[in-house]
Amino acid sequence: MAHPSAPEQIAREVIAAAKREPGKLNIGTPPPGTSANLGGELFKSLAGVDITIVTYRGTGPLTTDLLGGHVKLGLNVPAPAMSMLKAGSLKPLAVLASRRSSHLPDTPTSAEAGLRASSRG
Repeated sequence: MAHPSAPEQIAREVIAAAKREPGKLNIGTPPPGTSANLGGELFKSLAGVDITIVTYRGTGPLTTDLLGGHVKLGLNVPAPAMSMLKAGSLKPLAVLASRRSSHLPDTPTSAEAGLRASSRG
């Protein structure tokens, strides 16, 4: 998800920005070991990008900083931010799932956004 002022509108644009300027893009996640944090590491690996993952103490502080524009991009579980995503206070870029979310049906899956698991093992 992203703050509305983030120039990236879709996940592919995040990947392109990260490839243009390796190491300059920051993405907030909940604490290490959470599914969203691990999703950030998976995103880096599948996209082949060098991004900095900024970990937060929880989904609440991350959501607050996304809303305030202190961090422009975040990998977060959707539940704490659903009302803000639907209202447009935050924008969804992709869901890290095999199917689209029934709560965000217009948001592409990570595979639809160009992130596919490698067959290299």
